[in-house]
Amino acid sequence: MRSYKSIIIALGFVAGITGSGCKNYLDIPLPVDRISNQSAFTNDKSCAATLNGIFGTLSGGSLFDGQGIGYKGGLYTDELTNYSISELNTSIYSSVVAPGQVSDLWTTFYAQIYRVNAALEGIAASKSVLNHRAQWMGEAYFLRALLHLYLAGIYGDVPVVVTSDYAKNNVLPRSPLADVYKQVIDDLLQAEKLLPESYADVNGNTTPDRGRPNRGAATALLARVYLYTRQYQLAADKASDVISQNTLYSLAPLANTFTVAGNKETIAALAPLATNTLSPYVKDRYIYLSAITSPEIPAGNTISSYGVNGVLSQSLVKSFETGDQRFTQWTYGIYQVKNGDTSRYYIPNKYKSKTTNDEYVVLIRLAEVYLVRAEALAQLGNTGAAARDLDAIRLRAGLKETTANTKETLMTAIVQERRTEFFTEEAHRLMDLRRLGLLDEVMTKEVKVKNGTWQSFQQYWPISPTEIQANPNLKQTLGY
Repeated sequence: MRSYKSIIIALGFVAGITGSGCKNYLDIPLPVDRISNQSAFTNDKSCAATLNGIFGTLSGGSLFDGQGIGYKGGLYTDELTNYSISELNTSIYSSVVAPGQVSDLWTTFYAQIYRVNAALEGIAASKSVLNHRAQWMGEAYFLRALLHLYLAGIYGDVPVVVTSDYAKNNVLPRSPLADVYKQVIDDLLQAEKLLPESYADVNGNTTPDRGRPNRGAATALLARVYLYTRQYQLAADKASDVISQNTLYSLAPLANTFTVAGNKETIAALAPLATNTLSPYVKDRYIYLSAITSPEIPAGNTISSYGVNGVLSQSLVKSFETGDQRFTQWTYGIYQVKNGDTSRYYIPNKYKSKTTNDEYVVLIRLAEVYLVRAEALAQLGNTGAAARDLDAIRLRAGLKETTANTKETLMTAIVQERRTEFFTEEAHRLMDLRRLGLLDEVMTKEVKVKNGTWQSFQQYWPISPTEIQANPNLKQTLGY
C-alpha cells in the first residue's frame, strides 16, 4: 500500500476538509483529527471528535458517497449504462480498469484504517476517565471491519492492518481473503460487545438518530459477513437477533425507505457534510436530480449535459416484475425525442431530496437482514421460513408471494430480489454475483452490450504500481 508516511502527512489535509462541519458528527467545537496527540483522548468529547473526522470522511469522500462504491460497482456490473465522459468511468464501465486508475479507493480506505487504529490505540491507552470508552472503542472496531470488508470486496486479498505503526504496515503483504474475513468478524464481535443497544449521540445519550453504529449495526454486518463466508447458521442467527428487535427495527414504506426522521428500517448510516451543497455525484451518487426540471431532455442536450452520468441498464429495467412498486418509487423516467423517435431512460431515485443534505447514506437496512436470513435458511434447507422472509420484501414492494419452494428455486428468486431491492447501493450486486459464482456468466453477456471485454481475473481490481513500489511485499492483483 502507499507509504504510511505519506498517508500520515495527507491526514492533515483530510482533517481540514472534514473539520469544516458535519451534521451530527462534526458539531463538536474541537479539532476533528489530532490522533497523533495524546490530548485527543483526554475526555469523551475529544474521543468523539476523533471518530467524527473518520465518519465525516466516509460520508463526504470517495468511498460511500460521491462517485463512490455504489456508482463504481453499478457501472462495473449490469446495473448502469454509462453516459459520463470521464475516462475513469468509461474504463470502469467497459471493465478495463488499469492499474492506478482506482488508486483513490485504496489510498482512502487505508488512510481511514490508519486513523481508526490510532484511535483504538489512543482510547485504549488513555488514563483519563472516559464515561463512554466502550462506545468509542465499539465504533472504531465497527469502522475497521467495514473498511476491510469493502477493501476485500473490491481488491480481494488485501493487507490486514491492525496497528498505526507505519513501519510495520509498509511491508505487509496481501492476506488471503479468508484471513481478511476472519479479522472483520473478530472486529465486529468486539463491536457487538462494546456498542450500546440503543443509538447514542456524541455525548453517549440515547438518540433516535442513526448516524452512529449501535450493537444492532454490528450484528447486522456480522450476518452479512457470515453469509459471505457460508456460515449459514450463524448468518441466520445474527439476522434473527436483529429482526426480533421490532421496537428498534421495522420495514419502512418504499417512499420513506431512505429518509431520516422516524425511519426504523435504517440500521447503519452516514450523515452528510453540513457544508456540502447539492452537486453532481451527491444523493443517488451520480445524478444531479435538482437540475432535472422536466422528464423530457430538451432538444440539443445530451443525457450527460442534462445532468445525468448514468442510467439504469436495460437488463436491470427489464428485471422488475410487473407491478413492482420499487420501480415506481425508486426510479425516475426521462425521455428524449429525436427525429420522431422517443428514447426512454430511467435513473435511480432512492434519495428524494433535491435541495438540502437532509438524507443519510444508508449502509445497512432491515430489508438486507431479511434477505440474508432468507438466503441462509434456503441454504440450510428450511425453505418454508426462507420463503416467508423473501415474501416480507416482496409484499412491501406490492408483489405476490413467491412460488419458489426448493433450495434451487429460492436461491434464484433471492438473487433476483436482491437485484431489484439493492440496485446501485454500495456494490451489493458486484459482491453478490461474485460470491455466488455468477459474475463471469453475467459479465460475459453484459460486456457485449457495453462493447467491453471480460476475463475471470477482472472479478477483482488492480492496485496502483505506486503501492507496489512503496512496499516490496505487495503483489499486483492476479491477471493485471
